[in-house]
Amino acid sequence: MSIEYCNGIPILTLNTVSKTFKESDKVSYYISYNPSSRDYGCDTTALVIVNNIPTGKDFRTEKLTNKFVWNGENFYILNGDHSSAFSKCNSLQECIEYYKENLDKVNRLSSDIEGWIEFIKENKVI
Repeated sequence: MSIEYCNGIPILTLNTVSKTFKESDKVSYYISYNPSSRDYGCDTTALVIVNNIPTGKDFRTEKLTNKFVWNGENFYILNGDHSSAFSKCNSLQECIEYYKENLDKVNRLSSDIEGWIEFIKENKVI
């Protein structure tokens, strides 16, 4: 838990976020652990992939779906604390492989990782 400031106003944040890893000019990623069960039903760890390739889709204006890759942040969420295991990964590809090995722990609100895998193949992202 930490305190961040937004326009000088202190805000309590629960998530523990790793540093951001830049995979390429097109993609970066980070790991976010949320110890609260309030929003997702249990503590969760998200692999957050930041897409800088224009997809023509914006989560603020499009109908939400979990199988689509958005401009900006895409959240792939596992139930439980996986931050230690993710920290041992040396690349986005290794993080994706770890995520796929734990599909039985995917949170119901997670985006579908297969959509991302298709997207990176089509766009030669990594």
